Amino acid sequence: MVREKNHPVLFLSVPPLVILYAGQLFDRNGAVTAAVVILVLFSLVLSAERFIPVRSFRLVRFVFFGFLLGFGMLVAIYHQSRPLITLAPRNRIAVLTCELVADPAPAGPDYYRSRVQTHVLQTISGDRFSATGNADVFFPANLVRQSLPGGLAHRPNRVRFRDQAPMAAGSQIIAKGSILTIPVNYQPENPGSVARFTVIPESIPATGEQWVSPLAGIRSRLRLSLMRMLYDWKESGGFLLALLSGNRDYIEPGLALAFRNAGLSHVLALSGMHLSIIGGIALGFGMGAGGRKFSIRFSLLVLCLFVWFAGNSPSLDRALIMALLAAFLRSSGIRTDILSLLACSCLIQLCASPEHAHSPAFMLSYAALLGIILAGKWITDILEPWIPARVSTALSASIGAQLFTVPVVAVTFGVLSPAGIVAACVVSPFVTLYLAAGLFLIGLGGFFPRIAGLVLPAYNSLYRLISTIVYRFASFPRIVLKDLSAMLAAGILCFAGIVLLYVLHERTCARRAPDALFTGL
Repeated sequence: MVREKNHPVLFLSVPPLVILYAGQLFDRNGAVTAAVVILVLFSLVLSAERFIPVRSFRLVRFVFFGFLLGFGMLVAIYHQSRPLITLAPRNRIAVLTCELVADPAPAGPDYYRSRVQTHVLQTISGDRFSATGNADVFFPANLVRQSLPGGLAHRPNRVRFRDQAPMAAGSQIIAKGSILTIPVNYQPENPGSVARFTVIPESIPATGEQWVSPLAGIRSRLRLSLMRMLYDWKESGGFLLALLSGNRDYIEPGLALAFRNAGLSHVLALSGMHLSIIGGIALGFGMGAGGRKFSIRFSLLVLCLFVWFAGNSPSLDRALIMALLAAFLRSSGIRTDILSLLACSCLIQLCASPEHAHSPAFMLSYAALLGIILAGKWITDILEPWIPARVSTALSASIGAQLFTVPVVAVTFGVLSPAGIVAACVVSPFVTLYLAAGLFLIGLGGFFPRIAGLVLPAYNSLYRLISTIVYRFASFPRIVLKDLSAMLAAGILCFAGIVLLYVLHERTCARRAPDALFTGL
């Protein structure tokens, strides 16, 4: 008799997700009150277990503790997203001294947006007020790009980009503008809770000396150096920059939309796929340099440096936490399955950054990997007799990821791209080769720039091949979900497909089980 596996970490990680996604029903005081109620009930459960020893109480303890963690995360989110608090009149604020929490991201064609932590405010009349809390600052696109390569070609009166560091997470700025002026159609995560500030073009961004920490300045300088090198590579360099740092400022116009229409948005977005490629390259290099133990340590170090360089991303954080957790458990002699590892990494990530739960990247990352783990295995077992293992593994992983992410994609984007199932299998190997070759060329260009220039035409040919394939898949028809009923229908069909795959997998395994008894005769 085989004992059924138990996954207590699943019962610990699911309740916080339920609380975080239902958290809009609670305000700050309601979340604290609910947490106290859960704590009292949790204490009663622990007391009851002492007098009534029931085996199922173990799982009940995990569930209650998970709910308690969820309410604690919800309170932490309220604290992190606290609104702008100041005595200055809102309609008279003219200057904002703040710290950038994240790198500025495009918000429409003319502006960049960044979440900031406010420190000091100045009014139109020159009065200064202390301030605390967060605000969303909209920077004119020209102001952000003027410190980047190519950003000053048509503005010779500006400061050269080589003399000025770009605005990035950790930089401190003094911005002039006006509050509550919305330049683009933008909806914050918590409407009405975050002040919005529009910067006028005459504002001056931070210089290299105005950083919260030296590491933030070093990161910004390294990213700028990479931009300078890849800027000379034209379109192929812009695509490689998007893969390495998530910066799409230099990507070919229309290519990002083509990736999205082809169902390949995860290729451009920093995700676990990029981290696995970087980790695989580092692992192979370390294996040849110092053996197995050295390669594992070296690859983990490279992964940590890449995540620090690329910036905070929920999908990157998920992949890094899983890699570090797997290495720790392996070194400790603890054996676990991939599903428990995924649940444990989810719990750790939520404890560290509970606000990630509301990010589409977080939802898509975990949903895709869950689909690969569950549905991918089911489809591989079903297709085993008819399709070779190498082909069926890649195809089943793509189908599983697409199937489990349908509800999130339907609600977030309102468009489904069925061609993405095949497109991911075709494009991913070329992107892996492109990323590996790009890293090799970056290292080669640092020591032997002339030799790198000779190899660059072949690299550009690979870029044109990838873009041609992507544009071809982008021309396939898509499913547009115009209203809520269409989104619900997509979710129901997705759930039905998952159930159907599970039933087919169980019947296939049951049919093959008697045959396996005679294979050794």
